[in-house]
Amino acid sequence: MPLIICSECNKEISDSADRCPQCGAKTPLLLKRESSKATRKLTILIVIGIVFAVFIGRVLYVKKQERDWIESGGAAAAQEALESIQDSVRQMENVRRRECESSGGRWSHAQLECRQ
Repeated sequence: MPLIICSECNKEISDSADRCPQCGAKTPLLLKRESSKATRKLTILIVIGIVFAVFIGRVLYVKKQERDWIESGGAAAAQEALESIQDSVRQMENVRRRECESSGGRWSHAQLECRQ
């Protein structure tokens, strides 16, 4: 077991000891362990901070895109397209109803079909 010199009292101590048995000073081994724990905690906090910042940035970006879409008339255009599709569907139903009635059938609005 190699010996090292205590940085506080200059006595020889084991290199595997956490503290000097004479004065209680921390040895390089204990300081290294404490330093690696602190570094690990700091790294975890930095990673959590980055993940949080990316998440908040993404939420803000999506909100901005949504606001821009509404301001540019996207919502109105979508509503107009929906109304146009609904009109087309109603026109097709009317054509089918007229064809059904002209052939002597009875049109069912509930099931959108012709009954003979």
